[in-house]
Amino acid sequence: MTGTGAKSSSSAVGPAAGYFYQLRYGLLKALEVFPQHPTSIISIETLDDVSIEGENLTIDSQLKHSVDSDKTISKFSPAIWRTLAIWMARLRSGIDEYHEFHFITTGKVDDDNPLRLLRPDPDDAAVNAALQGLEIAAQSSSSVATAKDRAVFLAAAEGERFSLVRRIRLADTSPNLEVIGSEIEHKIRYACEAGQVSSFREDLEGWWIGRVFSNWIADEGAQIELEELGTQVSFLKERYKPSELPLDAPEEDCEDLMEDSVFIRQIRAVTDSERRLRNAQKAFLRAKVQRSKWVREHRIDPTELESFDAGLKDRWEAYHAGECDSLSSDPTPDEMIATGRTVLRWAETSEVPIRATRSVYLTSGSYHALADGLEVGWHPQFSNLFGFEE
Repeated sequence: MTGTGAKSSSSAVGPAAGYFYQLRYGLLKALEVFPQHPTSIISIETLDDVSIEGENLTIDSQLKHSVDSDKTISKFSPAIWRTLAIWMARLRSGIDEYHEFHFITTGKVDDDNPLRLLRPDPDDAAVNAALQGLEIAAQSSSSVATAKDRAVFLAAAEGERFSLVRRIRLADTSPNLEVIGSEIEHKIRYACEAGQVSSFREDLEGWWIGRVFSNWIADEGAQIELEELGTQVSFLKERYKPSELPLDAPEEDCEDLMEDSVFIRQIRAVTDSERRLRNAQKAFLRAKVQRSKWVREHRIDPTELESFDAGLKDRWEAYHAGECDSLSSDPTPDEMIATGRTVLRWAETSEVPIRATRSVYLTSGSYHALADGLEVGWHPQFSNLFGFEE
């Protein structure tokens, strides 16, 4: 009894692993394609295991997963000839110039298998050699199991066979079910902290599997728009977003006051204090380094920094307008300078949080960066002073 149960359990491992491999591979492929082709649609378990269609992009993939890491695939393999027959029918039904056929396997293609010549980016000589090798294999085999599929291949016109073979890309010894999980984590590492990647991937996979099952149609499989995947990744990014960002940019001594910089000229328009100029330069440089470090380490998305800057501009607009409104109808130059000095002091001492992280140097340095682009200013007439009309 025990022996029978063990045998049944073992025989189920291969198909189960193959199915989960198909789901994981589909997710990995969707993550790879989304950045350049966000409006594409991925199909799971249609005539091909995984297909992606979008603008100037069509990829049909046949997946061959094996729990045997030493498995090899010969040129007489039924899996190859079944795949070629399916692809030939697809080609004859009409395809565009961008259409590719991918043969993905965790096994290794034999050295005498013509498909080995079709590993990524084969040249014309490799395509012709692969075609000739497949034709010879189709004609020389006496296998009953592949007879129908080989007949389909050989019955096609020579031009059709060439058109098919030149579109084929082989990826053998591909990552297995376990390793492909790590490949997915590599693709999403930008979306969360390093210690959260595994949990992020598990949540994303849970959504993906549920989405495939909920969209499943018998005999047709499931179709998912990649924009849905992008939305889910964004949702999880918010959930996994740490409440605080590290403040680890060192303060550096500044030798050059960068006199040509607009933000330095803006400060000089309202104060002659060299100490304030030096502090402004330190804050400007330190904030720039800190922000760049966050983006480089994938701790923050550039769009979040853009939103932070937009909020700073809104706060400045309200404060600057209020201070300018307190001036007389015909203010003297000294009165306008005094007002500008007040606005500058406000920016130098403000502490606006980004997430739960608060820092005077980050806020003031970001204000000086905005001043460098004349998006904010201190003097009531800063735009006119620097050659721009309000």
